[in-house]
Amino acid sequence: DVIGRPPLPSSDSPEAYGLINRWMGDCLAKHDACKKTLSGATIDDALPPILPRRIIHVGRPNEAISPRLIETHGETSHYVALSHCLGHPTDNPPLTTTQTTLESHVSNVSFDSLPKAYQDAIVATHRLGFEYIWIDSLCIIRDSDADRFYNLSCKGTVFQSARLVIAASHATNNTEPCFFQRSALPPDIELQHVSRAGKPEGSVFAGLRPNDNASLLPECSPLATYSNATEELLLSRRIIFYTPSSLIWSCKQINQRETGNSFHSTSRNPVWRVLVEKHTARRFPNPGDRLTSLEEVRSELGKRRTDSVYCFGLWQNEMPLCLLWYCLKPARRAKSGIRPPTWTWASTTCSILFINMGGIAQAPNECRGLRFDESSKTLAFSGVIKRIPRYAPTTEHPRWDKATAEEVLATLETLHGYPLDDQKGYILDDDGAVIGWAFLDEPDAPNIGLRCVRVMRKTLTKHNTMGAVKRKLYRDWILLLSGSEDDFGRFQRLGVGVLTTVERWFEDEAATQIYLG
Repeated sequence: DVIGRPPLPSSDSPEAYGLINRWMGDCLAKHDACKKTLSGATIDDALPPILPRRIIHVGRPNEAISPRLIETHGETSHYVALSHCLGHPTDNPPLTTTQTTLESHVSNVSFDSLPKAYQDAIVATHRLGFEYIWIDSLCIIRDSDADRFYNLSCKGTVFQSARLVIAASHATNNTEPCFFQRSALPPDIELQHVSRAGKPEGSVFAGLRPNDNASLLPECSPLATYSNATEELLLSRRIIFYTPSSLIWSCKQINQRETGNSFHSTSRNPVWRVLVEKHTARRFPNPGDRLTSLEEVRSELGKRRTDSVYCFGLWQNEMPLCLLWYCLKPARRAKSGIRPPTWTWASTTCSILFINMGGIAQAPNECRGLRFDESSKTLAFSGVIKRIPRYAPTTEHPRWDKATAEEVLATLETLHGYPLDDQKGYILDDDGAVIGWAFLDEPDAPNIGLRCVRVMRKTLTKHNTMGAVKRKLYRDWILLLSGSEDDFGRFQRLGVGVLTTVERWFEDEAATQIYLG
């Protein structure tokens, strides 16, 4: 392919800053989507925003870099924010502002005392013509609970109002750089460009380009595993990623490498199920932060979801579809800290995925009158419960019914990932034949006397080669439950599954009131 630009000599070159300013200028002039917040509110980029409570002043553009912390009082100016990894708890901690160092940092922050990622971000800020950069560990008083709580509650606004966010995406901690040393590429070869009519039209240059996703894509970077990445990536309107192989520009309208190649990115997709899947795959030293770290994103999206209620990491108007999630590893609910109800992914400590409906049109909701009681953390609805004849681990190689085997396996093939083997199993009918599959949240969950509740269903019509109806199959999406009639309809979730049968499996069961906690 003929692409737009040659690679930059380095991420810190004059050409690099010129390219970033062109990207930013085009975005400000042409991208209406980038003037919108996550809630849909419009930001007038012609008006400088109010600066955060504290921010680093790096020096005026025509002066030497001389960083110092300033405390603001309603002043306005365009500024940059830094998105970066704090590193492992055992790493050397970065320079921070404390109650003891606050006064000295207001006077001067020694550039040489800063970790490499901070130094590079400050250099980039200055060379791009900005005077201010927000860096969390320097702008928040770390040993003041009140200051930390206030600033963390405003962090979403800081990133959303920033003119530009610098992402040190491939620095595993603050001692690593934004400006990576690049390996020299072989020189490009000049070739004559010939039009379709066969006439010479100048020259093109062909050359080798890095194609290593690990060093190129933000999704493959250490920052993508960072606990705060969801909030920072989704709320920021313009991001420049510093990767080892390329500068990456990402705004709400385009994602582009320094060479001009556009690419698809899902890291900033605001669809709730997509962002939850990515969010749960990140690293959380404190599992209880999995839910609380989504609060700013939830707040912004909630301004657009005035018709729905937020329920511990899920939205009521997306139920029951959003209840159909599964764990890629054991849930380990006992370690989650905040003890949310079992029906939400927030009760787990692992990565989760939602069941892919496999291209099937919206299946009918079987959770009648569903409502959420926040005080008891309970979902209440009328539904049909049935005892599962037998749950068999996949290691048992049970008997398959020829009429449904292909369809049962097809529902598994639509999934984007699978749990560990000791969490996977098949659901058998009274005759011992497979009628579906199930994934347990915990491998040691009881699998004898299991019950399930149908949350969605669909009738599948199969046709022969002449187009006539050959047969009908019945598909049910279920949650596996613990509990009994003696529990007055109160149940807890144990897992999730999908059934495919030749007869309506729940046909003879009466609806009952269910309280899922």
